Amino acid sequence: MVIPFGDEIVRDIVVTAPKTTTTTTTTTTTTTTTTTTTTTTTSTTTTTTTTTTTTTTTTTTTTTTTTTTTTTTTTTTTTTTTTTTTAPQTSTTAAEECPVVLNSSAHQVIMRKGIAPRDIVSSAEVDGKELEPDELSFGSSGEPELEFRRVNDTLICFVSLYLGDELIASPTVASILKGDVNMDGTVNAVDASAVLSCYARLSVGESFNFTDAENSDGIMERLAYMSADIDTESVNMCSESDCRIDSVDASRILAYYAQKSVGNKPRWN
Repeated sequence: MVIPFGDEIVRDIVVTAPKTTTTTTTTTTTTTTTTTTTTTTTSTTTTTTTTTTTTTTTTTTTTTTTTTTTTTTTTTTTTTTTTTTTAPQTSTTAAEECPVVLNSSAHQVIMRKGIAPRDIVSSAEVDGKELEPDELSFGSSGEPELEFRRVNDTLICFVSLYLGDELIASPTVASILKGDVNMDGTVNAVDASAVLSCYARLSVGESFNFTDAENSDGIMERLAYMSADIDTESVNMCSESDCRIDSVDASRILAYYAQKSVGNKPRWN
């Protein structure tokens, strides 16, 4: 401040005004807010189910063995069928070899009058020694002793041959499958139809042949009747009072064929 003082200007007077100092105390309150964050962890468990499918494959192997030696033509009043006559030369047991071998026409001539072993025997051997057919016989009766038997599903006719008084062999004369009346090697609906035709003819008193007229009284005709007569297997062409061929036999042949056609292995009782 400048104050005039006489002629001089007093410039250096400093007027000090009292200074009031006000102290303001500010109290700052700090509020600390603690925030707690809760984190919830959710665990998700995924269960995977594995399904294993096992496929079982069953393989059925069917083996059909057909032995063909002689061909015969079978004629009936309703159908004409070409048939095969099965005449394997085997012994009565599969385990041993038959020492006598028959010729291929044995089944055709075995029922003829005056037949001799030389007419049916092709070769014979006993204890390593070859025999002439004339050395053999049919036994004391002089007539062929025939035996008809079923082995599994096969019907077989055997003939007994002797060397002196000793029976040395019973070779197979002829054989067919049971139910295979037309002798083509297979049991099917054709056989059932033939049996029904036989039944129809016999039921009205007429005769019926499964083979041709030339063999109507031969071994193959007997085997055919035995094959058709499913329940009793008559070896005398159903001449017995308790044996006959009827629709029941045909039905059983059809049932056998049906089982066979779907891959099963039916057996005759």
